[in-house]
Amino acid sequence: SEIRNTMDAPRPIGVLGTAPPLLSIFLPEIKIHVTTNTFIRFTIGGTDEFVGIVIGIKVAERAFTIRRFFSSEQLHRIVDNLRSDISFWPRLGPNDSPPYVCDSDIIIEVAHAAVKGL
Repeated sequence: SEIRNTMDAPRPIGVLGTAPPLLSIFLPEIKIHVTTNTFIRFTIGGTDEFVGIVIGIKVAERAFTIRRFFSSEQLHRIVDNLRSDISFWPRLGPNDSPPYVCDSDIIIEVAHAAVKGL
């Protein structure tokens, strides 16, 4: 029997005869393959690295739609700047950082060039 490379198989046709949305892309500059539902590290106009999950890929714009996640340090910075009546439990020492990452409803567009890794 003949073995076929499924990568060469025609893509299924979606509604109105259009191809379904692209769900992955290769970034040769950093040698990674990014798909939807993949966590990536990226920068926004500076040296701070952020984490988010890819929820959409915009091929023509060379961008990803990302749902932001925050480290405990980033979350503290945001909350401390916006609210003074919120505290985190358990209260840790000044050099301790709670080991969690917080999901958010913040959706942003990130250019392919801003992606630093998985």
